[in-house]
Amino acid sequence: MVCSQGRTTLIQMNSRIIQTISCLLLLAGLLFQTRQLFAPRKDLTGMSKSNPIAGIAGKKTETDVRDYNESGQKQDSVSQKNGEPLTIDSIPRLSIIQGTHGKENSAKLNNNLESTANSISTSSSEKSAIETPKSSPDDSIFSITNKKSICFTEGISSFPVTFNPLLARDVNSRKAISLIFASMVRYDPELHICGDLAESWVIDRDTGTLTFNIRKNAFWHNGNPVTAEDVKETFEAAWRLRKNGKMPDGLDMIRQVTVIDEKTISVLYKSPWARMLDVWTLPIVSSGEARAMFPDQISSSLTADSIKGISDIPMGSGPFIPSRTDGANYFSLIANHRYHLGDPAIDTYTLKVINISKSPEKAEEIDLIELPAGFDPSGKWASEADLFIREFQSNDCEWIWFNLSRKPFSERNFRTALAIAVDRQSLLKDLGTRALLANGPFLPLSWASNPDIMLPEYDPQEAREKIQSILNNGLHIPSFTILTDDSNPWRQRAASSLARAWTECGLTTKVVILPWNKLVERIVAKDFSVVLVGFELGMDPDQASIWHSSPNIGLYNISSFKSDDTDRLIEQGRCSLSTDSRRSIYHSMHEILARELPCIFLFSPYRRYAISDRSRNLILGKLGHRVNFHLWKPEN
Repeated sequence: MVCSQGRTTLIQMNSRIIQTISCLLLLAGLLFQTRQLFAPRKDLTGMSKSNPIAGIAGKKTETDVRDYNESGQKQDSVSQKNGEPLTIDSIPRLSIIQGTHGKENSAKLNNNLESTANSISTSSSEKSAIETPKSSPDDSIFSITNKKSICFTEGISSFPVTFNPLLARDVNSRKAISLIFASMVRYDPELHICGDLAESWVIDRDTGTLTFNIRKNAFWHNGNPVTAEDVKETFEAAWRLRKNGKMPDGLDMIRQVTVIDEKTISVLYKSPWARMLDVWTLPIVSSGEARAMFPDQISSSLTADSIKGISDIPMGSGPFIPSRTDGANYFSLIANHRYHLGDPAIDTYTLKVINISKSPEKAEEIDLIELPAGFDPSGKWASEADLFIREFQSNDCEWIWFNLSRKPFSERNFRTALAIAVDRQSLLKDLGTRALLANGPFLPLSWASNPDIMLPEYDPQEAREKIQSILNNGLHIPSFTILTDDSNPWRQRAASSLARAWTECGLTTKVVILPWNKLVERIVAKDFSVVLVGFELGMDPDQASIWHSSPNIGLYNISSFKSDDTDRLIEQGRCSLSTDSRRSIYHSMHEILARELPCIFLFSPYRRYAISDRSRNLILGKLGHRVNFHLWKPEN
């Protein structure tokens, strides 16, 4: 029994030792796995997985990484040397190839975009890790894998003509630019001017001086701070465009821009004027980009034909960072989590080309699209795509422009005959949406509009008599074309109506429908006789850019209108700080333009958007303008 008990005790002791050793080995294995799990490691973009805040402009998810690196291969990135800030020149240039292109070019383009996004991620990760408290292990693991990315898609009628903020003229280019870039000031939803990059400002109306203080938390997409030098270089780059008549509106009134310190800049105007702040809604580009885009040798040779060639995407400081594109059908951006006005709720913002008039069934692919005038939103496509329609008063207008540099359109009698042959009420009825009939160049509800002015009334008989009289006096009237764009069904119908009305007056005319980009090229080159096109007026009634005869001021003078009296009134209206005085000036200007008829003023349509049901809470301004992107928060 004794021996038997000893063996039993020994066996029990050995068993306990084995169990203890097994437990220790298991514990060691668990510790090793835990260490591996929580150890910082670099993913494809150089982001530290143990700190999800460090990444592209401050935040990133595994889902994002797969989206931006679909091949699963490591992308080249621009690294910092010895902690030095990433320079603007070291960021790869982002080139957009216009039009349809093959898989090879598309792949190269997207590699370029991905490489830049990766570079931005690398440059911002160190700074973000220092400024942001390190996440707990729970945050670093589970928040990454469980976060659901918020994607948003906006439909646009055509691919942007350019991403150069100083050259953009068309609405789709400006939409893309508003996502990438920030300005010194901006308009809020109620049309009040508020700060963007500018935290505050002081205006000295006696000396015509404006002083801006730039936000300390304003950064470029690569993490470098926005400085007063950037603002100055943007102005100087834009000023160099005066040689070609491409200078952005209003900058001609600036005498000097002076850097006070890194975050303070002073602007001296030629005289005090009403738009001292409004002009600084101009997108700001970094100093290096400004010099690269418009050195003297480029700006001096810039022509209308070469605008399309300058298609690089400069680095911005706005709410979104360029990510992917095929250069023809879509353009995707990712959230800039360092954005100075707040972290955007939308992770991926895509602009997608959709011709809603021809393919309304594609509405289910988008969250937001501005509907063209004349498009019927009552079809079942909207309900099937879970879309609803919102309507706003707008600063848009529909005008028929004449090219006054061509005969016989240079003759006022001929323009008047064409105007009274057009039944504006009939065109308005066919528009299919609410609109305000125009009585001149200013918006119908604007304080600048002269209520006592009446445009010539529809009278086809008098139109025929006037045209016959012109022919009898020996003026040759050649056949001519009416140009309009293919994205707006109402304009196409209206152009056909114009052709019929003028044909009934004894004229020979035809309609030519062009893609928007091609139409813009023809307008810029003054290669047209008559063009029907929409126009977006500025928030301020100053219309120097539309009617002034100087090419450096009249950037959008489509009709090539020239009038010394109008030039004088424009300059007086710009320099007056009294609303009453400006009202009187613009009423006189209104009278001249209603008499001269450089174009037929049709109406101001209401702006309509189709919006997805999950995006009902989007913040759109009083005129339907797109504001406060960082506050847009669609439901997922």
